[in-house]
Amino acid sequence: MIDSLFFRTVGRFLFPAIWIFSAFLFFRGHNAPGGGFIAGLLAAVSFAVIALSAGKPTLIRVYRLKTFTLIRWGLLIAASSGFIGLFTSNAFFKGVWADLYIPLLGNVYVGTPVMFDLGVFLVVLGIGVNFILLLMED
Repeated sequence: MIDSLFFRTVGRFLFPAIWIFSAFLFFRGHNAPGGGFIAGLLAAVSFAVIALSAGKPTLIRVYRLKTFTLIRWGLLIAASSGFIGLFTSNAFFKGVWADLYIPLLGNVYVGTPVMFDLGVFLVVLGIGVNFILLLMED
């Protein structure tokens, strides 16, 4: 932990800013560089900032992260996105797209690549935070 009033204050503001940029990279990743991997790394960095500014006990107590649960869900979601293509077009990891109506957003064109990126995001976030917590052990 870095015992500095400045770093503790800045850490509180950096956390949501990093998550907003992570979400931007996540949704940008289908048509340009970005996606689930880099968004997951950036989200893990936000937890590193909290761990360094407030300490590991605060990170564990406030955020109650279950890193292995994140990894398991991420693997399940990523694999499920492959099976959707297998069942709909007889090709594993074949992209399947649908035009959905979502209230307040209108028609949204979504597909299995977003689902796969979400799985990758969760796996990378879980591994990254677990790595940070292991590095901070006494």
